[in-house]
Formats: sequence, structure tokens, C-alpha cells
Amino acid sequence: MNGVTDDDLDATEQRLGVVFPSDYRALMRSQDGFTEDGAGATLMVNPLKTLVETNEEVAQHVPELRPGANFFGSDGSRESLVWDLRQTEPPVYLVDITNAGWHEALLQASNLTAFVEQFRAEGGFRWS
Repeated sequence: MNGVTDDDLDATEQRLGVVFPSDYRALMRSQDGFTEDGAGATLMVNPLKTLVETNEEVAQHVPELRPGANFFGSDGSRESLVWDLRQTEPPVYLVDITNAGWHEALLQASNLTAFVEQFRAEGGFRWS
């Protein structure tokens, strides 16, 4: 899958009112999302064009994660990948569709690069 342009990233940031982490911007310039299977787990980083709709929809259903939450991927089922963009270099969290707030979010890694490396090495998500 081809990557997106800086103009595409800038426009999406503007629509969402956020600034994406630098490692996410680099990833999306090389490939516009991806799906990867681990040991019994699936990692999906969504294409850029889906982020606005996804985040607007989630904001209605999970207001407890606002402000700060930006949903960018999933496990293809109940779990979503989210950053807490209140932080300069936001860590990656996993949240269930029934999540009641940040206190239930499961920290995955300190940034997207570390998270993808960890997923590949461990074959899945961290559940505690």
C-alpha cells in the first residue's frame, strides 16, 4: 500500500485538531496503514482517510477518553489502539469498546515504533 503525503497528514491533523507523533507520520508516509498477524492476534493500523470518521464516532460513544484520545488502529475486533495526545510523545494504549475511561486503558508501549517492534517480537498485545 502506498504512503500518504505530508499535505494529507497536515489536513487530517487540522480536521482532528491534533498533532500526530513523528513516528506515525513517518510510517504513514511509507505505507497508508497495514494489517499484521501475530500469535493469535491481529494488528491493524488504519488508513489515514478513516481517522476523522473513526475519531468523530468514538468521541460520541466513549466521551470518557476525551480530551486526548486519538484512535488509529485496532485488533480487528473489540480492542482499539489509541494515543493520549495530551502528551508530547504519546504512548500507545489498548482500549476495549466498553472502556470507561483512561484508568481502564492498557499501556502497550511508550510510542508507536516501540509498540510495533514489541507486537512483532511478542506476537500480540500486552494484557496487563
